[in-house]
Amino acid sequence: MKKLVLVTAIASLSLAAAALADVVQAPKNQGLYIGGNIGVVDPSTPYADVGVDAGLQLGYRFNKNFRAELASSIMSSQSVYTSDVDLNTVLLMTNGYFDIDMGSPVVPFVGAGIGYINEEIANSYTDLTATESGLAYQGIVGLSFKLNSDLRLEFAYHYVASTNDILFAQNLFNIGLNYYFS
Repeated sequence: MKKLVLVTAIASLSLAAAALADVVQAPKNQGLYIGGNIGVVDPSTPYADVGVDAGLQLGYRFNKNFRAELASSIMSSQSVYTSDVDLNTVLLMTNGYFDIDMGSPVVPFVGAGIGYINEEIANSYTDLTATESGLAYQGIVGLSFKLNSDLRLEFAYHYVASTNDILFAQNLFNIGLNYYFS
C-alpha cells in the first residue's frame, strides 16, 4: 500500500510539473523570427526594366494572427533604353501583418508597412547620379506555407510607393523563408 501511495504521488507530481511547464512556456505561435527573401521588382513605369530584390527581416509573432517586423530590402533594375542607367533602391520598413490562420498548413496574410527609402538613378556612361531619400509605404498580401513548426515558406506581393520625386511605385514579387524561435 505504501508503494502504491508513493508511486501515485510521484506520478501526480510529474504530471503537475509537466502541466506547469506547458503553462510557463510561450505557445508555439509566439516569439521571435528571422527571415530572408529574394524576388523580382517590376517598376510601375515604362522607362525601367524588371529587376531583382533581396531582403532580410527580424520580427515578433504576438499570437497566431498578429506579427510585426523590421525589414530591409535592396532593389536594382535598369533603364529599358540603355544598360548604362541603373535604378537602385534601399528600403528600411516597419511592417505589421494579419495572418489568417485557419488551422491548415497554408496561411494567407495581409500587411502594411511604413519606413525609409533611398532611391538612386546612376548613369555609368556620364557618371551622373541623382539620389533622393524619404518616406516609403507599402501594402502586402501573400501565402505562407508551414513546412514544420519552426519554418515557413512565404510567397508575397508588395506594392511599394514613396513621397520622393525621383522614382515611382514598385511591385515586388518575393519568395522567402522565415525561421521562428519558440
